[in-house]
Amino acid sequence: MSDDGIPKCGVGQPCNHGNLDRKHDLSSVDSKAIERRRSAEMEEQKLVCGLITLDAIRHNVEVSGKAIRLTSAEFKLLTLLMRKPGRVHSREMLLSGAWGYEAFINTRTVDTHIRRLRDKLGKAANAIETVRGFGYRLLADS
Repeated sequence: MSDDGIPKCGVGQPCNHGNLDRKHDLSSVDSKAIERRRSAEMEEQKLVCGLITLDAIRHNVEVSGKAIRLTSAEFKLLTLLMRKPGRVHSREMLLSGAWGYEAFINTRTVDTHIRRLRDKLGKAANAIETVRGFGYRLLADS
């Protein structure tokens, strides 16, 4: 830094960072990056497993292309299962994920909601597997 407060990069020359002068170019690059990120996030929000398609942004669930109506709790449970197909989720994990840690609900409530969810899934109901004595998993290849 010289006495005049202007940073010098060479022998008495002010710094020229080139890209700083092209503000318009940078903003278009930034907007393209933001659009790519937004598009990727939207793809992540649409989950497909077998016959079941869940669109988290639109809060829609379809089985074989046919829309089904779920309660908020059923939707949350299905979302938790579909985000990690093949993984076994304990009743406690599903309970805290769907209702939150502050919920004082019996873990058998999860069983009731899973049964109702299976009823609504119809021919895709067998995608949710009961793991005896532990919880549930969504079969990845169903």
